[in-house]
Amino acid sequence: MAFFSGRQNEQKHFRGVVKIDPDDLPLEARDLVTEVQEVFSSPSYRPPLLPRQATEVLAMSRDPTASLEKIVKVLETDPLLVGKVVARVNSAALARNRPVRSLRDALSRLGIAGLRDVVVEAALTMRVFRAPGFQEPMERLRLHSVKVAEIMRRVCHHTLIDAEHAFLAGLLHDIGVAGILIALTERTPKRKLDPASLWPAVDSTHAAVSETMARLWSFPPELVLVLGHHHQPKIDGQANPMCAALIVADDMAQRLGIGIDPKMDRTRPDRLAAAKEILSYTSKTEGLVEKDLEDEKGCRAAG
Repeated sequence: MAFFSGRQNEQKHFRGVVKIDPDDLPLEARDLVTEVQEVFSSPSYRPPLLPRQATEVLAMSRDPTASLEKIVKVLETDPLLVGKVVARVNSAALARNRPVRSLRDALSRLGIAGLRDVVVEAALTMRVFRAPGFQEPMERLRLHSVKVAEIMRRVCHHTLIDAEHAFLAGLLHDIGVAGILIALTERTPKRKLDPASLWPAVDSTHAAVSETMARLWSFPPELVLVLGHHHQPKIDGQANPMCAALIVADDMAQRLGIGIDPKMDRTRPDRLAAAKEILSYTSKTEGLVEKDLEDEKGCRAAG
C-alpha cells in the first residue's frame, strides 16, 4: 500500500504535516526527504512485523464478542511476549499493591483495552525500537513514546476526552521516526548516518510515515488519522481534541527532559497555544496532570 501516488497526492498527503519547506532544507536533507518518499511510496514497503499475537489482540480488543479466555490463549503461544507483558504490568507505573503472576491476573487488573496497550508496547520494544547503529536514539525514542503515552492518558482524563486510544496515540505518534531509521539502514547498511543531520528530513516526514505504518498494521482508522496529523491541533480545519492532547503531552514530556532530543525536538508555541485552547487546558488542569505524574513517581520510589 502506497501513501504517495503521483505528485498531487503526495502534496495533498503532506499538507499540514511538513513543517519545513523542502527548499529551505540543506541539500543533504532534501535528498533524504526524496529517499524517504521513495521508500514509503513503494507498494513493496512493509513495516517491521509485529508478533502475530499482538495484532490478534488488537483485533480482538475491537470485537465485543471476544472472550478473555481466547485472548489469553492467543498470547500464551508467545512466551517471550507474555514475559514482557507480565513484567510491564508489574512495573511501578502499573502495579497496584500485589503483583500479577499470569495473563489472567493482568486481564482482570487492566481489562482488554489496558492489556492491549501493554501488549502493543511490548511488541514495539521487541521489534520496532531497534536499528543497527542507532541504539541510543532508539532508546530515547522508546522512552519518549512511553512517557507521552502515559501523559496522554492523564491529559485526556482531566480534559474529559473520551479517548479509548489515548495511550496508543502517544505510544505510536513518533513511530515514523523509528520506521525511517530502520528503512534507511536496511536500504544501505554500510552508510554512516548521523541522527543530527538526519533530523530535518525525519522531522518533515515522520508524521506521514507514522500514519502509513499504523495503517499497514491495521490499527483503527481514527487512530491512524491522528498519527498523521499529530503536530496539528486541527485536521482539515476542524479542531481535533486527540491531536491537541498529543501536542500538550508531547510538550510536557519534552519539558520533563524526556524528548527525542532537546536540541532538535521542539513544540511550536502557536500550536501548543491552539491545542490548549481546544482542550480548555488551564494551569489548573496542568497542575492535576503534574500531580498524577508526581504520585506515580512516588509509587516508583516506594516500589
